[in-house]
Amino acid sequence: MDEKSLSNTKRYLAQKGATFREVLTVTLPTGQEQEVVVFSGSRSLVAQATTFDTIVVHENVFRSEKCKDYVMVHETAHLRQWYSHWQFAAAVSIIPSVLVAIFTQNIVIGFVVFAALLFGFKWFIEFNADSQSIRTLGIETVREAKADGKALFHPTILGHIFNRITHPPISLTYLVMRALKLKLGSK
Repeated sequence: MDEKSLSNTKRYLAQKGATFREVLTVTLPTGQEQEVVVFSGSRSLVAQATTFDTIVVHENVFRSEKCKDYVMVHETAHLRQWYSHWQFAAAVSIIPSVLVAIFTQNIVIGFVVFAALLFGFKWFIEFNADSQSIRTLGIETVREAKADGKALFHPTILGHIFNRITHPPISLTYLVMRALKLKLGSK
């Protein structure tokens, strides 16, 4: 990991109220290695692929092998998505929203369209990352990993609501994958 990316990532963690711990090389279930920045502190942030092409992971994730595998496959999938950052989603969502607001002469409708597009785009991004996790680990392992994550992090009601708004349920992702006949994990 280059010094600039690490420096930016440390600054990002500080803004989130998290404490940098170390840079760790993790072996993914696919056998590939991935450098990650491990942090402590903030329990509202579990893991994230950053705009600096780094992955930050809370130290508690490593307490469960299944949770670690899921988080690593999921976040690595985000690194491969050039369109996965909120800034891109916002830019793509704003143009149609402004047009709707202008043509309807109603800013509230424009805002509703913006929010729907933004969160729909976010669901698409998370669907793709979870699809990769299911293909790599299998649905049962992903379900167990998510249960381990809930036990490790005890999300608040607000955290659970935010997660539901920004992430499709894993069962929905799995059903869509089956309906579209996408490759499913063998585990």
